[in-house]
Amino acid sequence: MKKKFIEDDSILPNGKYLKDYNVPTLAFTFTDDEVSDSKSTFSMLSKFSNLKKTHRHINPKEIGEENMGHYGFLKPSQKKKLWIDLLQWFQKA
Repeated sequence: MKKKFIEDDSILPNGKYLKDYNVPTLAFTFTDDEVSDSKSTFSMLSKFSNLKKTHRHINPKEIGEENMGHYGFLKPSQKKKLWIDLLQWFQKA
């Protein structure tokens, strides 16, 4: 809700160290996410300038889902879809 929340030391005291994080990172975004769109996700990820980023922007219909929203990834129905992708990514990272 705060425009520059990730850089705000009062909320995230270690924010000044974001550039020091250099871990592999996988980000999923969904075309129908009502909370965090791709633009805000890219903005947040850009603060971590040294991350090894992989990004997947998904239209729910492309994976046989009517909708995903912000929390659809967490639904048990995803264990045979996106969770498998996540597991394979972890195994390679």
